[in-house]
Amino acid sequence: MPETGYLEPMRRIWDAADIRALARLTGLIVDTSPAALLGVEEDHSHLVCGRPEGIVRPTTARQVQGLVRYAYEQNLTLTPRGLGHSGSGQSIPLDSLSVDLSHMNIVGQVDMQTKTVTCQAGTTWRQLIACLPVHLVPFAMPTYLDLTVAGTLSTGGMGTAVSRFGPAAAHVAALDVVDGTGELHHCSARVHANSRLFYAALSGLGRCGIITGVTLRLRETTPRTTVFRLVADTVEEWHQRLRDIAALTDWQHLDALCSLQSASDGTSVWRYEIEVATDIGLECSDALQRILKKATLEMISTPDFPTRFDTRFAALETQHIDTLAHPVFECFLPRHVSEVLLPQLLSLVPPEYMIRLLPVERHGSPPFLAFPKGEIDLLAILTLGIEPDRLPDCLRRITRIDDLCITAGAKRYPAGWIPDTTLDYWKTHYGDRWADWRDAKQRHDPRAVFTSRLFPSRSEEGIS
Repeated sequence: MPETGYLEPMRRIWDAADIRALARLTGLIVDTSPAALLGVEEDHSHLVCGRPEGIVRPTTARQVQGLVRYAYEQNLTLTPRGLGHSGSGQSIPLDSLSVDLSHMNIVGQVDMQTKTVTCQAGTTWRQLIACLPVHLVPFAMPTYLDLTVAGTLSTGGMGTAVSRFGPAAAHVAALDVVDGTGELHHCSARVHANSRLFYAALSGLGRCGIITGVTLRLRETTPRTTVFRLVADTVEEWHQRLRDIAALTDWQHLDALCSLQSASDGTSVWRYEIEVATDIGLECSDALQRILKKATLEMISTPDFPTRFDTRFAALETQHIDTLAHPVFECFLPRHVSEVLLPQLLSLVPPEYMIRLLPVERHGSPPFLAFPKGEIDLLAILTLGIEPDRLPDCLRRITRIDDLCITAGAKRYPAGWIPDTTLDYWKTHYGDRWADWRDAKQRHDPRAVFTSRLFPSRSEEGIS
């Protein structure tokens, strides 16, 4: 990405006079302390670095409106940020003001009639589910619960329910969005006047507006979740069992991981695991029982099921692994090539990584969540952190994996690291929706108020 020449004509940098004016008009205080700036110049990947001009922490939609309106009128730029878990600079400012939305975390009352709940943008999934009655859960949410709801929806939202219910963004009833002029819109797919902004915000990578509020649809569950865990002997068996389970309907969660384990002779071998869970009290069909006849079984309280990985994540934080680089690669792969590519991917994946493969239900997904045609899988090459001396080799291998997948017809899931962010890449990525992607920016953010390390200027997005 270019470090110079990215500013728009007449684009200004925030100065002391702007900071004073913003405080007078909105009550927002801009934090320019070195420690605060250091905290937002990178994201979770620790692979790219930005140049924040300051940090502002709104708590209401009205404050966000005032902030955006001032930036719009004064030709200044803003970068929305939840908790900074982007992978390629989506939440990193580049000579702009970082808008920290994590303090907007109020959860409203559940509407029991419509089975929906409304929360502010910076609410984490952990905060959200803590406020829900035990018999209601989101249709889909990420495995890591300390992501913000709006940040998740800005990419799509993948989790272990994606094979049954699709991404989290497919279950949004309504959004409150402040566009690039400072106007607040209550929008949904049903309100035609604002449906374009609704779909530009979902999986829109923060380019067209700041989400301030989210209304999510919920589904009913039972108090207990039944979890089956199966270990396959080979990658071929792992892949076939996954396909057989995905063809059935008597489950709600499906996860498939393979990772390198130390063998007794000191060598490393791949371990192939599948986890299947049901939380609606159905008995397993005969077909599923046959597939899972060698699986272990565990009964978990349904409210505890989403937190089942907390101990693992907490251990990583105590080891400070979260400060290491995380070049995570995620893509949507045409299903017919998954089985062909898997053996080759296993030979390329660095030992610090694991592979997740999930069939994806695409129905209801927003248009800017770019998928290949036909049936698809989510392929995720995940790491707990890479030591500095290992980073060059890991990046080389992940780039090679990226090349293989893209050549085979994959579309990247932009929550992870994106090796290539050129204009030509984005044109190819969005394909026949490229014009809509470009036009959405022009319509909803006409002065390019919203920029980031990933999208530093209009020219980077093909907009003149």
